[in-house]
Amino acid sequence: MKQFNQKELESIKKRFCGMSNNGEVNYKQFQNTMGILGMDHATFLLDRIFNVISEGKKVFSLDQYIKYLQLVMFGSEQQKAQLSFAFIDLSRKGYIEYKEFQSMLLDLTMFWNQITGSRVTPRQSYIGNLWDQFECERLDFTLFYQKYELMQESIDWFEYFNENEILLQSFPQTNKAFILQNMIDQLQNEIRNCVNLLSDYERNKKQILDESFVYGPCNFSTSQIAKIGDDDPSFEISFLSNIQTNSFSLSNSNDHPLDQVLNRLEYLQQMVEQAINLPQMIQSNYFKSPPRLSTQRKKNTILNMPKRKAKQKLSVYFGHENWNLILNLMIGMKQALSTIQPEFYGKNPLQHEFADRYVYDILQNRSNNFDFRKAYQFKDYAPSIFLRIRRQFQISNKDFQRSVGPENLIGNLMFGKLDSLTELGSTGKSGSFFYYTQDCQYMIKTISENEARLLRKLLPKYYQYVLTHPYTLLSRIFGFHQLKIFKSKTEFTKIYLVTIVNIFRSGLDIDFRYDIKGSLYGRQTQNNQNKQVQDNAIALKDLDFLSRKDNLNLEPQDQKLLIKTIIEDCSFLKDNNIIDYSLLVGYHKRDINRSSIYGQQIYNSSHPFESFEGGILSMDKQWIYFIGIIDILTLFNTKKYLEYGLKSTLISNDISCIPPARYAERFANFIASNLILQKSK
Repeated sequence: MKQFNQKELESIKKRFCGMSNNGEVNYKQFQNTMGILGMDHATFLLDRIFNVISEGKKVFSLDQYIKYLQLVMFGSEQQKAQLSFAFIDLSRKGYIEYKEFQSMLLDLTMFWNQITGSRVTPRQSYIGNLWDQFECERLDFTLFYQKYELMQESIDWFEYFNENEILLQSFPQTNKAFILQNMIDQLQNEIRNCVNLLSDYERNKKQILDESFVYGPCNFSTSQIAKIGDDDPSFEISFLSNIQTNSFSLSNSNDHPLDQVLNRLEYLQQMVEQAINLPQMIQSNYFKSPPRLSTQRKKNTILNMPKRKAKQKLSVYFGHENWNLILNLMIGMKQALSTIQPEFYGKNPLQHEFADRYVYDILQNRSNNFDFRKAYQFKDYAPSIFLRIRRQFQISNKDFQRSVGPENLIGNLMFGKLDSLTELGSTGKSGSFFYYTQDCQYMIKTISENEARLLRKLLPKYYQYVLTHPYTLLSRIFGFHQLKIFKSKTEFTKIYLVTIVNIFRSGLDIDFRYDIKGSLYGRQTQNNQNKQVQDNAIALKDLDFLSRKDNLNLEPQDQKLLIKTIIEDCSFLKDNNIIDYSLLVGYHKRDINRSSIYGQQIYNSSHPFESFEGGILSMDKQWIYFIGIIDILTLFNTKKYLEYGLKSTLISNDISCIPPARYAERFANFIASNLILQKSK
C-alpha cells in the first residue's frame, strides 16, 4: 500500500495537533473539525467515522488517525471493504444483520435530509432488494467482501438521494398524484415499522434508538437580486422563498426509549402531512436531455483503456482546511440546481438574467448558542445564463448536478472511500486552490475578487460569443458562485469560485502537458539537460517546448480549423482587454495493442476538437491531443500597465505581461509557427 510522504505526514500531524489534547483526540475535539458534518443534530457520519478510527474507544491516537486516512486514500479494495464493514457493524459483533443494514441506510437518509434540506423517503423494498443480494440472514466479512463490488455498483447515490425529485421530474403531471400517493404509503409503512420497534422493545427490554437521535433539517433561504451592485448585504433588495420544514429535537437525551420512538412517530406523521400538501407545491420540471452515451457505456470504454496512474497529491479529507468549504459548496450547488427549472428559460435571455443572484443560507437550526463559525452562505450568479451555456454543450441540469453534488462524497464514506475529493494546489502566486469532481468532468476553482468582478461584467459578451462560436477553445465556464464564511455574526470572508469543464476529462492518462503563453522570459519548468518529464501533472512551458519540440501533428483540415479558432478566440480576448491566458495542451500516447477500443466516441462528435475520445487524433494515429485556452479572467488594468512598463524596461520584452493586442498576436503566432507541425508543400 502506498504511504504518505514526509511532507504529507507533517501536514497531517499538524492538523492532528490542532485538534488533540495530550496526544489523543476525543469525540468532541473530532466533532469540532468536521464542520457541517459535526453539527449536533447531524452526527450520523461523525459517530460512525469516529467509531472506526478509534476502534470503538473513546479517543484515538495520531497513529490511528494516519492509519485510517491511509486506508481510505490508498488502501486496497479489501481494506476499504473492512472499513465499510466496521462502518455498519457499530457494535463490533463481527457480523451484520438486516436490521443494522436497514438502520444504516435510513440513518444515512435522515442525515442527508438534515444537511441538505431534502425530503428523501427511501423505499423499504429498495433496501430489501439490496440486502437480498447477500443471500443470507447474517452477513460476516467474508461474504460482505465477496459482494462489496456488486453492492457499490448497485447503489447509485445520486438516484438514491434524489429519488423523489427524479420521479416527480420525469413523469407527466397526470402521474404525479399516483407517485405522491406511493410516497404517503411508504411513510405510513415506516410508521408501522416504528410500532413494530415498540413491540420489539417490550420483548427485548433494550434501547433501540441512539440517545442523541435528533432531527432537524438545515434552513435555507432563497433571494433573487436583479442588479450588479456592491455585494454588501445591507444594500441587497431580496425576497425570501421559505422552504417549509418541520423538525423536532429531543428535549432530554436521557428520555426513555419509548419516548424516543413516539417522537419518531410524530416526526413521520408530519412528513405524511407534508407529502399530502406537496401537489400544491410541485411544478413540472421536466428537461429532456439530448442523446448522450449511457453511464454504463462510458464505464466500458474509458475504464478499459490503458492508463498509467499519475502521482496523486494529498486528497482533501475531513480536518483539512478546505474540507468544510468544499462540502458546503457542494450542498449550495445542489440546492441551487434543484430549484432552477430549465423549461422556464427560452433561447433568448432577458437582460436582468445576467445580473440575477440567488442566495442560499446553509445553517444548522438556530438556537441561543448558535455557532456562526459553522455558517456558510452560498450565492449563485446568473444561474439561467449558465444553464443555457451548459445546454449549448448538451449538458442537462440533472447530469451537471450528478457531477458537482455531494451525493457520491457522502455515500462513498460508507464504502470506506475518500478518494473522490482530490485537490491540486495552484502553482500560481494567487494562493488559489482547485479540485476535480469525482467523475473528473469539472474543475471547481477559486478566483480573486478582481476576476469575479471581470466575469460579471464580461458575462453577456462571453455568453454571446460561446453561442455563436461553438468550436471555441475558451474555458467553458458552467457556473459562477460565492461562498460567504462567517467568523461571527458580523464578520465573514467571501470566496469566489467558478465551475469549469476539465480539458482532460476523457479518463485517458496524460503523458505530459504544456502551458503555452507565447512568452519566453522565465517560461521553463525543467532543466534543459533533462528531457524526461519527471511529473506529468506539472505543465511544461514555452522554453521546454522549444527544447523538446513536441509539435502537434495534425490533419490539414484540423490544423487549419485550430489556427482559425485560436485567432478568433484571441480577438475576443483582445477586444475585452484580457491578457495572461494560456493554451493548455495534453498529450496521450496511444497503445496500438489496445487500438480496438479506440474510436468509440464518448463525447459529442460534432465538436472537431473532441471528436476522438474527447480530443484530436494525430495524423500518424500515435497521439491524442487535448486542447483548451485557460485563465481568461486577467484584465490589463492600470496595475498591469505599470507592471508592463517596469518589466519591459528593466527585464525583457519577452515578459508575459504586455498589452492585449500584442499579447494576442504573439500568442497566436507562437502557436501557428512553433506548436503546430508545419507540413511541407
